[in-house]
Amino acid sequence: MHMQTNSSCSTDNIASSGYAISGGSTTNQPDFAPHVVADLRRSEHCLVENLLEALLRRCVVPSPPDPEAAPSHGPCTPRMPSTGGSALPNATSSTDSTGRAEGPPNPNNQGNTSESPTPLLQRCLEAVHPKCDELAPLLAKLKISGKDTKRYTPLVEFLNCALFLLKEAEPSGICPASDLDVIFAVNYPRRIHWRPGSDCSPDIVLLSCSGARRCYDMSDGEWTKVSEACLAGGLMGAVGGLEWPDVLAPAEVEWNNDPISAQVPIKYETTLTSDVSQLPTNNNNSDPSEAPSRDTAHNSVSEAASSSTRLSKSIPSTDSSTRPNLGNDAVNSEVPGTGATALLPAKRTRAHLESNDSGSATKKQRNHERNHSQPTVRDDVVNHTGCNAAEMLHCSAGRRHALSLVIIDENIWVWWCDRQGAIQTTGINFFQDLPHLLVLLLAFQRFTLADWGFDIALDPSIPPRHYNPIDPTSNGSANNDSRGKGVASDGASHGKNPAAGNPTHASKQPGSQVPVTAKFKVNPSLTIHYNSPVLNPLHAPFCLKGRSTTSFDVTNASEAATPEGSHSKLVAKLYWPHHDRSKEEDIIQDARNVASDLDNHLPRVIGSCDIDPVGTFAIRQELGINASSPCPPRVLRLIVFERLMPITDLQGDDFLIALVECMKCHFVLWNSTKQIRHLDISLSNLMVRDKDGRNYGVLNDWDLSSEGKNEPGRCLTTTIPFTALTLLHMMKRVDIEVDRLYYFEVESFFWVMIWVFLAYSDKDLQLVNETRDWRTGDPGASQSTRLSFLVYHLYHYGIHVEWKPYSAIYTETIAWIKRRFEEPNENETTEHNLGLLREYLAILGKKLGDKIQTGPIVAGL
Repeated sequence: MHMQTNSSCSTDNIASSGYAISGGSTTNQPDFAPHVVADLRRSEHCLVENLLEALLRRCVVPSPPDPEAAPSHGPCTPRMPSTGGSALPNATSSTDSTGRAEGPPNPNNQGNTSESPTPLLQRCLEAVHPKCDELAPLLAKLKISGKDTKRYTPLVEFLNCALFLLKEAEPSGICPASDLDVIFAVNYPRRIHWRPGSDCSPDIVLLSCSGARRCYDMSDGEWTKVSEACLAGGLMGAVGGLEWPDVLAPAEVEWNNDPISAQVPIKYETTLTSDVSQLPTNNNNSDPSEAPSRDTAHNSVSEAASSSTRLSKSIPSTDSSTRPNLGNDAVNSEVPGTGATALLPAKRTRAHLESNDSGSATKKQRNHERNHSQPTVRDDVVNHTGCNAAEMLHCSAGRRHALSLVIIDENIWVWWCDRQGAIQTTGINFFQDLPHLLVLLLAFQRFTLADWGFDIALDPSIPPRHYNPIDPTSNGSANNDSRGKGVASDGASHGKNPAAGNPTHASKQPGSQVPVTAKFKVNPSLTIHYNSPVLNPLHAPFCLKGRSTTSFDVTNASEAATPEGSHSKLVAKLYWPHHDRSKEEDIIQDARNVASDLDNHLPRVIGSCDIDPVGTFAIRQELGINASSPCPPRVLRLIVFERLMPITDLQGDDFLIALVECMKCHFVLWNSTKQIRHLDISLSNLMVRDKDGRNYGVLNDWDLSSEGKNEPGRCLTTTIPFTALTLLHMMKRVDIEVDRLYYFEVESFFWVMIWVFLAYSDKDLQLVNETRDWRTGDPGASQSTRLSFLVYHLYHYGIHVEWKPYSAIYTETIAWIKRRFEEPNENETTEHNLGLLREYLAILGKKLGDKIQTGPIVAGL
């Protein structure tokens, strides 16, 4: 696998949340946010009652196992209700893009009704109802706490007091609180670490108690003592602060009113009394946080805080005036392909975080200024939420989903994000409908790591962060053999530390990013070993939704994995393809069967498995929104390959020869009777196999390919910087079906060559200013930039010195692309395609001579 960033783009969501172009690192990408913002615009919606029900089902005490039944999953797999069968429905029944309405689904469709709570939800509402009166004084205190960061401490104090009370709640059929012993903490203004270049800094975070102890260097602190420390801003303890794998859920906090306008009712109901619609995600001028609620003012109690209660004695308050401050930071950026402006999540840049001199009025001023011009828009808080979710999904291999909260005055929204996209609930007015918030916290308190989306079979470095004591330096392998492949296991009992009682673990706090050895059983004959966490992946794009491919080195494998008796290194690819796509290994095998001389020009699959064959479909079926989802469901798949080297490891003629071999392999498969079409020609998908002292160009990454027919026009996916200009123009149209022509693929090969000439020197990416704008996932921007290049390449662009001997190829290639763009030909026959290949080889042959004859045999050439 070749290290690169992702710039794949689908017409189903034209600006997807990953981008870039070369074999460069995936770190420090300051303009990723527009892609995340674009993904959020197609978020789905559901009623909060429906999500509460779905979350509570994960907390139900499991039924005793049937001793005669074969286990379907591990002992603590995320507790998903039955989906009516293990197979997903046919894609045409729920994911046919031509039948979907544009825009987000209506939360009131498909079972999203606001009827009486279900028995499970009602049971839990009744169980938490008696706790409401004890929390009323803290709500009154929060109401008058002020704007700005002054609100964070009383908000966290209120939430932690609620968690403290809920430990005693025992709804019938619900598990007790898990050993994670969750706790809220004020994080503002500190940046959470993990991915180099990450600037995300949520206002509040939900942590395991063990994680909070480590961050505050309180190895033996009781929960109540730790909660006091959590009221202080800036989680910077002795071990260096928080990392994203420590975070169970982040929360973004904003404000409109001071004091908060909502009133605390005299009596709470177990039915929702306030209707709070979802937050806008398309820059409209409506703010559900300011929508009128049912009038309950006549039921209000005194706004003054009462005398201390039993709970406030347990968890003392902290003076919020001691918290650090932050400076100004609002930034605007245009979202690719939309022409609309959205606020980037840059409210806490690195420079601001490193400064202690900036004033605390900034956030208040930012809200004040925005309220004068657009008094109800909350794009910033939504964007921050999306970026936080992308960080959480990115931080742990195989993480299934991420939960986030948005709090604006008296309203709270829950976001569920996975690789199919974001789902936002309607809101809860927790002043008026406190029992519903308490049910949400009750579920959170009973969640296991699997319920938070972690897969500890894939990432055994996660439990040491959240359970104490564990020593990850003991090199204890996480072997999933007993749990079945790919199980997101938490141990044998609900919420219990999976390593508790294991004598191989010492009683000492883990350090930051201490690797362990993961041992994963792919199939009965293949078990792989790799370092966890995967800190140096070969490929790991930062994104919110999509395939989200993570490729990493395998450090060891079972003997059966060795390809053809060799000692080739292996690489694992973990990704989220659409559930209805053909499996990559099947397409590769079909391609090998087309012609015997293609073998060395195709990747070699060692083994594969579907880790989560239901994937993102399950939650949408639970919520009743699967049929109206704007994107098809995705499944989690792992495939192990022989390790190849990137084509950019070759120079001069060797590079061009490998390129020719990839092109010939592509032609043979495209024009075969099986019509195997790669459909994503990019630099990262062109690799090299070194065998017996000879280099073979390899056409890699077939997970976006099709067999027998083109991809549906609305599900078209491609890597933008290498996409043919005519195809980019078509992708911007939503009223036409796009046929993928062979010519488009030929042009992509040319753009790969041009990019290497412009951006690579001595096998390394060395960008010049003129080529930086090519690294985009915006079809319109890419087309504009490269059309300008075709016109002005002689004046503003220059190839690197080592490629100067190939200047004639460079010039002729540009002329060829320009001519084809001005005079398009949509002919699609084998004869026409063969003519295009001849033109391609004729340009390169002027320099390579007889070397052009290398590679697979092409009939008629």
